[in-house]
Amino acid sequence: MARRAQPCSSAEPCADSSGRDGCGQSFDAWLREAVAADAGTRDVAPIRWEEAPNARIAHPREEHLLPLMVVAGAAGDDRGRVPCRGTFAQSAISAAHFGDGGSPAHRFERPGR
Repeated sequence: MARRAQPCSSAEPCADSSGRDGCGQSFDAWLREAVAADAGTRDVAPIRWEEAPNARIAHPREEHLLPLMVVAGAAGDDRGRVPCRGTFAQSAISAAHFGDGGSPAHRFERPGR
């Protein structure tokens, strides 16, 4: 599940003074930590996502986070991992993964095989 954090615009001050896409980077760091947390912590984090650093600057509309929220909720006790992260169009971007892909609940079985 990939998600993208928007860069700061010059009209909106950024609380992070790192000099490199501070708004998107700080929100992305919070989200990566939330994804990798234990299920109890992870299930509460999306409810309080607006409290994350620069949340509304990075994601002005919450529906962009709904797919991640659904997948994280469906993951049960599986911890999330963020195997891919980087930048695209001057924005922080990360991809989260839940589960190991090896249990029957995570595999697609073809009928008759």
